[in-house]
Amino acid sequence: MKNSIYLLLLLITVCNKLTAQKEMILATLEEKHTAFMTKELTIMNNLFHEKATISMFPRKKIAKGTQEISDYYQNIFSENETLNIKLLDRMIFNGVIIDKELLKTASENTERIVFYKFKKGKIKSMTILLGKDTKNSNPTVIVDKQLAAYNSRNINAFINTYTKDIQVYDFPDRLKMSSKNELTLTYDTLFKNTPSLHCSIKKRIVMGAIVIDREIVQVNAGRTINAVAIYEIKNGQINSVTFID
Repeated sequence: MKNSIYLLLLLITVCNKLTAQKEMILATLEEKHTAFMTKELTIMNNLFHEKATISMFPRKKIAKGTQEISDYYQNIFSENETLNIKLLDRMIFNGVIIDKELLKTASENTERIVFYKFKKGKIKSMTILLGKDTKNSNPTVIVDKQLAAYNSRNINAFINTYTKDIQVYDFPDRLKMSSKNELTLTYDTLFKNTPSLHCSIKKRIVMGAIVIDREIVQVNAGRTINAVAIYEIKNGQINSVTFID
């Protein structure tokens, strides 16, 4: 009885701590957006970790460290008379905040996905993924087709949803697979050995040719895997996938 009460109290403590951490990082982002729109450079600087990085997805460095980040925002502030950020959608996974934002200046509006990571309540990394022009009227169609083939463990239908040059990464840019042959070998083995395999989509963000899914995969009875998949669609097929797990 005492052990059960102790475990329950421990669980409550952990949950409260996680909730507090989540609230802290969300408050940091809210403060960042406000400081950005009001051009408060000192506040912006204080919200980033001293070794923070700002990059274009997957890993093209824009700025690193306090001084470079300060210079980066100073240039943005001086070049734009007005600035506005609107949060369009949000996904939270394993301490990573994935925001779909609309950045407005006097001259243009830009949709972007931003991946935020934190350390001690401050922004540790900020990775920006810009929307790309796409001829795909609905990029989710091919992703849903891929999901259906995955859940039915139909290897041919699954592989046919990908381009011949498919590349699979771990976030942000660690290459795992770079051909249909590698993909076929990996997933054919998975499909054959996992009869209860099933993937469910819990959250989706779409921007241009990019589809980001928050996925829960049942591998075997009682075992699940949580992940985020970033799909880039090209000419109606999946051209790259990047996983956050």
